[in-house]
Amino acid sequence: MRHSGGESQADLVVGADGLRSVVRSSVWPDAPAPQYAGYTSWRMITPPVRVGESCESWGRGERFGYARLPDGRVYCYAAANAPEGGSGDGLAGLRRRFGGWHDPIPALLEAADPDAVLHHDLYELPPLEAYASGRVALVGHEPGLSEIASYLLAGTGHRGVDLEMKKGGIACLGVDGEPGPGTAWLRWLATPRILRGL
Repeated sequence: MRHSGGESQADLVVGADGLRSVVRSSVWPDAPAPQYAGYTSWRMITPPVRVGESCESWGRGERFGYARLPDGRVYCYAAANAPEGGSGDGLAGLRRRFGGWHDPIPALLEAADPDAVLHHDLYELPPLEAYASGRVALVGHEPGLSEIASYLLAGTGHRGVDLEMKKGGIACLGVDGEPGPGTAWLRWLATPRILRGL
């Protein structure tokens, strides 16, 4: 495999390099490109502000959500229908757009640091027929670990594979010989119940 640092040999390559994956476009050059989802988003963490339970509020083409973090700070996110490539207008734009919404949204926006606001347009990635080809597998939200494991264990690598991966567990996925469809074995080293007992 050639990369920016030179060349490497590997039995299996796992591509987890994001929305505009170089691995995806190298292995599946005809795959559709990411498509703008029609809305933009903002994220930030504010200093501590008194909030209740996590909440997501919806307006016409807009939404704002928040969740209190263990240290009292508050994670906030917002989304709005908007043309692709807009500036988002930072915290000032958020205050204009959401400052009149219900409490505690105005207080969260008032407490926010303008430099802490992240703004990104959101994209959808059209699905592939399969997420593994030979010795290359893509991992991410689509497909997740369960799809990759299903490919290696059973030879299936398409969407909709139902192999439950236990959250909080530790598993070993092994491959004897050449990786490929149906060549792996799975052994749970610690289930969530075992980990809770430690």
